[in-house]
Amino acid sequence: MRLYRIDYPKILWGIVLLSLPFAMPRAAEAEPTRKETARQVGLALSQADAPTRQEAVKKQLAAFSELSRLTAREAAMVSVLEKEYKRAYSAYEKAQQALEETEKKKIYASLQSGDEAVMAPLEKEASHREKILTDASVRLALIKRRLEPARSQLAALTARRDGVLDEMAGLVSPKKAPSGVLPPASTDAAILKEGKNLAEAPSVPTETLTDLPRKQAEYAEELADLGYYEEKRAQDLAVLETPEPAVDLSKRFKIDGELRIDNNDTSNHHAVDPERKRIQFPDDRLRLRARIYMDYNLDNNWHAIGMLESEKALHGDDSMNGTIDLDRYYLKGAVGKVMVMAGAFGKTLAEGNIYDSRFKGIQVAYGDHHPWYYEGAFGKVNEADEVTALTAIYQKGEHKLSLGAYGFRMDGGNNRNIGMLGYEMPLGGWWRVGAQYLLGHDETEPGGSGGVFSLSRGEENSWEKGNLYTYAKYYYQPRATYVEHTMNGVADYMHGFKGYGLGLSYTLTRDWVLSLEYDDLEDLQYGTRSRTLWAGLSYYFKNYGNEEPEDQDKTEGTK
Repeated sequence: MRLYRIDYPKILWGIVLLSLPFAMPRAAEAEPTRKETARQVGLALSQADAPTRQEAVKKQLAAFSELSRLTAREAAMVSVLEKEYKRAYSAYEKAQQALEETEKKKIYASLQSGDEAVMAPLEKEASHREKILTDASVRLALIKRRLEPARSQLAALTARRDGVLDEMAGLVSPKKAPSGVLPPASTDAAILKEGKNLAEAPSVPTETLTDLPRKQAEYAEELADLGYYEEKRAQDLAVLETPEPAVDLSKRFKIDGELRIDNNDTSNHHAVDPERKRIQFPDDRLRLRARIYMDYNLDNNWHAIGMLESEKALHGDDSMNGTIDLDRYYLKGAVGKVMVMAGAFGKTLAEGNIYDSRFKGIQVAYGDHHPWYYEGAFGKVNEADEVTALTAIYQKGEHKLSLGAYGFRMDGGNNRNIGMLGYEMPLGGWWRVGAQYLLGHDETEPGGSGGVFSLSRGEENSWEKGNLYTYAKYYYQPRATYVEHTMNGVADYMHGFKGYGLGLSYTLTRDWVLSLEYDDLEDLQYGTRSRTLWAGLSYYFKNYGNEEPEDQDKTEGTK
């Protein structure tokens, strides 16, 4: 008979409870030991990985630095090429336009007479223009050929550089360059050591040639080591340094001249100016005039230009005593796309309806009338000690719109401000019609609105036998709308005027031109009237070829 019963569950629970005080302290003491071990393991791993990681960072920094350098150099090349392309394109357009104008002259000459004496110099001129256009075309194509790949290369280098920067910042995972895309560097290095061009190497598989800009950026460091960029830079410089067509030293100095005899008959010689208390209109005059235009080409851009003038009155105006004056002297050249003139040069404003005479100062012009042309001038003239002139022209085909704002501080201290709006268009196949609106203000002279309406046919020139230019104009101009008028009539002696003018210019034979002008005008303020008949015979000469004369400073109309 058992005196007691063994209770196993209770015994087990007792063992568990008795073991808790011993187990809990030991678990708490084990945790710091594990953390310390983890720290030691992490430190060991960091120390073991440090050289590898530092080396990787150094490589990334070197790659980023090299890509930044290459990107900066490529950006500079693109910038220079873009500027050169704009210059080359402008020269190309001008050469093309010049050739078109020459071809038009040939067509007109063949329609009018077909005279060999006229056609021969035009053929020579066309040949000269064709050569200039060919040179401009070649230069434009060469620069364009370098510009487009340079743009693609710049974009690819920029993307590659930014990618390396993102890898360094941990924004993206590092990417390994694909293997087997380009030939081994050792092969290219061997080719270069032999003194050969990489282009002479065995052809690369077709799949390698796809997306070349990206691959070029991807292998930028290796290509730099191989000398590719130095070779490319030499090629780019060769394109940029393509010389402009040289100017024959014997043709740097050009001379154009004009000898003219003219006669001016004016009616109503006894009319008295009520304000000035003197005879209002000038006496009749018979005059000899000689002008020599000199142009020295300094550097194929800047020109030093001058004009000698002498006038001798055979009848009338005794102030013309035959002395020789240096009437024009100035520099002319391009600064970028801006044409600059500085010195004393001829200047017309509003086709001479506001001003046509000598201008001392500076003028800047931009554009080639395709479609816009802008011009600004600041200086002085005989009647005003300060002049500001701004003009804008929009031309599309045979239609032309002109805008102008002109300010004169006259010698008497008064200000004369004139605004101009003009429009020209073809009428039929031979004629041109034009209109100008003028608005003038001067506190000392009658002001208000005025206008000029014109009908013309042809253009003046001295090298085509039988060339005819004619015009008819109607004027209504208060005195505040002009300063020195282009006409041979007596507008400058009136207090504003209205009336009409007729004129023609006919080329008798090459370099001999007969001109006629008739003006019938009435003073707007006092009603006095005067009629003028002017006639002139001019002979033109030059020291170069038989081609059309270059654009010369021959303003002042027929005055």
